[in-house]
Amino acid sequence: MSSFPVLRSLASAICFATVFPLFASHLCGGELYYTLLPNGVCELELHLYADATANPSTITIDPGDGSIASLSLSDIDTLPGFCCNYRLKYNGVHSYIAPGVFTLQTELSNRSADLLNIPNPTSQSLCISVMITIPNMTTANTSVRFTTPQSETYYNGNTLVHDVAAYDADGDSLAFALGIPSGANCAPMLPYYLPHEVGAGNDTSWLDLSTGIFNFQDPWLLGAHVLLIRCTEWRNGLQMGTVQRDMKLCVNTLTGEDVLYAATTPSLLSTDVMGVFTLIGNTTGSYQAVVVDAEGRAALSPRMLRNGAALDLRILANGAYIVRLSDANGGTFAQRVLLAR
Repeated sequence: MSSFPVLRSLASAICFATVFPLFASHLCGGELYYTLLPNGVCELELHLYADATANPSTITIDPGDGSIASLSLSDIDTLPGFCCNYRLKYNGVHSYIAPGVFTLQTELSNRSADLLNIPNPTSQSLCISVMITIPNMTTANTSVRFTTPQSETYYNGNTLVHDVAAYDADGDSLAFALGIPSGANCAPMLPYYLPHEVGAGNDTSWLDLSTGIFNFQDPWLLGAHVLLIRCTEWRNGLQMGTVQRDMKLCVNTLTGEDVLYAATTPSLLSTDVMGVFTLIGNTTGSYQAVVVDAEGRAALSPRMLRNGAALDLRILANGAYIVRLSDANGGTFAQRVLLAR
């Protein structure tokens, strides 16, 4: 059973609510990423997950320095599966004129209606935030990125798993924690319950603090939960920033129903050749392998692989990828691979 800290309010944060009624209870979650350049210029990218494509063309962000920033819709991805259908991407740039610690945030309306672990979910807004440290005006930093979409989950035996697959281009040290999602005025939503604290089942849930992998063992209620996974990056003892994934964790099958793998799961093992992996499976049949990039887009055409076969990714550029393996029985498994040649 996990314990988690209440989100700390930062005195420097200015609560700025921007409500977009077009969303009308279709929001699943979101996260905010940044790239800080050595002159205080901060490139921002917001990922917003939704059940519908109705959306504004711009979203206003409070950058935490007393001004406002505007992000423009740049792309819409259609997601596979049953949990949230679209990922909306917004981009913009904001310039900081002095060092400091800043909380960037935006409040949007409203959350999905099928959430079990918060009261009155359709009346709850969604606050997306990120913290950034600028120790001096020559600092450069790229925030950690979660390379799997929020809708990416799989079963490992009787445990529902979500792996954020965090990647930090700067090689900073990463630490993970669970938090309380924020709502109106970007304040923590209270009361709030972890997925296993809803109902009277014997389920449990926890976060691996070293990897950011969330596990929900023996879920016994169909439905969805709000979950907040926080990743803080450290460099030479300095907290450089904190990215938060506010997400909708969906349960569409219960323990014992369509469990994908009750024992071992297929996996990809590195070989002596960088970028080439060996498939170790748990069936004599073939797996369909689908490779997607950090944005969830297909990087290679699907291919069939048997146990012991090689998956050659040397044609792909360096970076993080997700390999989704599917067997003939409908079982699926996702594994993150990192190419760094």
